[in-house]
Amino acid sequence: MRGFRCVCKAIAWENSFESEAIASKKKRAKQLAARDMLAQLQKVVEK
Repeated sequence: MRGFRCVCKAIAWENSFESEAIASKKKRAKQLAARDMLAQLQKVVEK
């Protein structure tokens, strides 16, 4: 029974790790999008 609990723990840990990675990817995408918007605004201002 102990082995089964360890497997469940490992799976739960892996899932939380995956969702963490997905969250950081989304955060990165948002940062890049914001940076692109800023760059476009600067181009408009410079014209």
